[in-house]
Amino acid sequence: SMETAFAVVGGTLFLSAAAFHNIYRDVAPGSGPGAASSLEGDGGAFANALQSWRTVLNSVPEASPICLMSAIGWGTIAGTNYTLLPLLLSAEPIGASTAMIGGMLATNAAVGVATGGVIGRLAQE
Repeated sequence: SMETAFAVVGGTLFLSAAAFHNIYRDVAPGSGPGAASSLEGDGGAFANALQSWRTVLNSVPEASPICLMSAIGWGTIAGTNYTLLPLLLSAEPIGASTAMIGGMLATNAAVGVATGGVIGRLAQE
């Protein structure tokens, strides 16, 4: 039933958030044993990331338009893939079921996870 599906998804998101909290706490700068966590209370890691981006955007004039174009591109892709595509697939003449659409979106996410590291390494070289 839908209630069960929502409970499973909600529980999975909660467990994922808890796991990532522990991972980020362990790898955040200054968060080793005996150090105050930069992810708790003062928002240190987030503020540090924002300050780093502000420095980059202020010192590299070409970075702002590139970041804006990237955000617009990814926003368009996300809006199309996760909003319009399921609506179009469920309508006639295709008439895909919710399971088929969910499987397609899950496959899309799995491909992103499987290829993200490889593409990142290629981009870094």
